[in-house]
Amino acid sequence: MVRTEADLVQALTANRQWMASGGHQGKQAALAHADLHGAELSNADLTGLDLTGANLSDADFTQAKLDKANLTSAILEDADLTQASLAGANLNGAHLKGAYLGGGNLHTAGAELRGARMTNVDLTGADLTNADLTKADLRDARLGDSELEGTNFSGVVYQPTDGPSALSINTAQHLADLRFEDNPQPIILLRNSLFDGGFEQSGREVNRAYRHQGENIVQRVLFDWTCAWGADAGRPLAIMAEVSLLCTLVYWIVIQFSPWGAGLFLVSNGGVCGNGKEKTVRIVVVSRQRNRVKNAGVAGVPRRVGRGIVLEFRALSTAFLFSLMSVFTIGVEGFNCGQWLRMLQPREFDIRATGWARTVSGMQALLGAGLVTLAALSYFGHPFE
Repeated sequence: MVRTEADLVQALTANRQWMASGGHQGKQAALAHADLHGAELSNADLTGLDLTGANLSDADFTQAKLDKANLTSAILEDADLTQASLAGANLNGAHLKGAYLGGGNLHTAGAELRGARMTNVDLTGADLTNADLTKADLRDARLGDSELEGTNFSGVVYQPTDGPSALSINTAQHLADLRFEDNPQPIILLRNSLFDGGFEQSGREVNRAYRHQGENIVQRVLFDWTCAWGADAGRPLAIMAEVSLLCTLVYWIVIQFSPWGAGLFLVSNGGVCGNGKEKTVRIVVVSRQRNRVKNAGVAGVPRRVGRGIVLEFRALSTAFLFSLMSVFTIGVEGFNCGQWLRMLQPREFDIRATGWARTVSGMQALLGAGLVTLAALSYFGHPFE
C-alpha cells in the first residue's frame, strides 16, 4: 500500500520502467486502492497506471499524464486535473465531486467515464470529444466552453449549473437518453438552445429525453414507440410498411381459403360490365387454366407449375395492393395516397372486404391515418414541445 511520498516515488519509478520495457519486464506499480490523498502529482507520468479504487481526493494532477490509466471507482473529489491528459482513461464509477478538469489543453478524448459520479465537477473548457459518459451523474456540474463532439450521453443525469454551447454538444451521441433527477430545467434549456441554434434533430432528441421521463403507459405507446416524441419522423412510416406487409399475408390467406366467411371482392364500374352498374366479383385464385393441363401428362408439368406460380403471384400482388389501399384509405389534409393508387390503375375499380377482413382493413386505415399524421407533424414541426 502506497502511503508515503517515498513509496509513491518508488511506485512511479517502477511504473516508468515497466512502461519503457513495453510491459514485458518487471511488473507494473501496484497503486490499486492506494491512499494518495492530497498527493502532489503535477506533471507526473501515470500513463496506463492501475489506480482502481485509489483515494486521490485533493490531489494535484496539473498537466499530469493519465492516458489509459485505470481509475475505476477512484476517489477524485476536489482533485485538480487542470490540463491533465486523460485520453482513453477509465473512470467508470469514479467519484469526481468538486474536481476540476478544465483547461484548454485537457485531453480526455475517448475517456471512459461510464457511471462516474461527477456531482459538482468543474469541466469548464474540458475536451471530452468522443468520451463515454454513460450513466454519469452531472448534477451541479459546470460544462461551459467544454468540447463534447461525439460524447456518449446515454443515461446521463443532466443537471449542470452551467451548460455547454449548442455548437459543442449538437453532435453528441444518445442525447435522447438524457435523464434528470429533480430538476428538468437544464434539459429544457438545452433543448431550446439547440432549436435556437438551428440544430433541429439534436433538439428533438433532447425533447424526447424530457418527455420520456414523465410519460405514462398510454403516452409511451402512442408517442414514444411510434415517433420517439417527434425525434424519429421516419419510424411511423417504417411501422406502416411493416403493418402493410403483415396485412398482405392476411389478405392473401383470405384470397386462398376465405376462412370464416371473410372475402375480398372486386367492384367494377360500367366500363367493365357495359351497363353502367357496379359488378361485384369475388377474388379467388383461378384454377380453370390449371385444369386445362391437368391431364396433359408429364409434358404438361412445367406449364402447370409455371401457371400456378403466375396465379399465386397475382394473388399476392392483389393482396399487397389492397393492403396499401387500406392503410391509406383515410386521407390527411389533402394527402390521400389511397386515392392516388386507384387513379394510377388503367381501369376504375375498387377492392372491398367482407367479414373479419373488413374489420382488419378498417383498423389498418385508422392506424395508417394516425401514423401519417405523426410522421408529418414530427418532420415539419415541433408537436411535443
